[in-house]
Amino acid sequence: MSTIDIENTLGITFCERLPLAFTHGMGTQVWDEAGKAYLDFTSGWGVTCLGHSHPAVVAAIAAQAARLMQSPNAGFSYSPERAALLQQLQAVLPKGLTNTYFCNSGPRPTTLHSSWLAKSPANTKW
Repeated sequence: MSTIDIENTLGITFCERLPLAFTHGMGTQVWDEAGKAYLDFTSGWGVTCLGHSHPAVVAAIAAQAARLMQSPNAGFSYSPERAALLQQLQAVLPKGLTNTYFCNSGPRPTTLHSSWLAKSPANTKW
């Protein structure tokens, strides 16, 4: 069975998919199982600005994965890398922004921002 047949048979599909199974990417291109190249205008999560398989990103991921894939209970424990990033951000953020909250994708950043705006005494004109 092909990749597409296996996924259609054993997986759960929530929408109609393109009949394409990509195997790898480099820069702005991705290749399907038949070896045909496509220009990737759709990917996110860093691909849009860095490209697929960017050597610096691959090296950074490999180095981190060799040490620690994910901090256990990441939101409930401390991380030297996160602390270093907080210090770097503090050095470039506008004066008055004293705290940083890290969010992943989805509605969390928008919800958090809306909550802060609603509670902020500086934004009473809204």
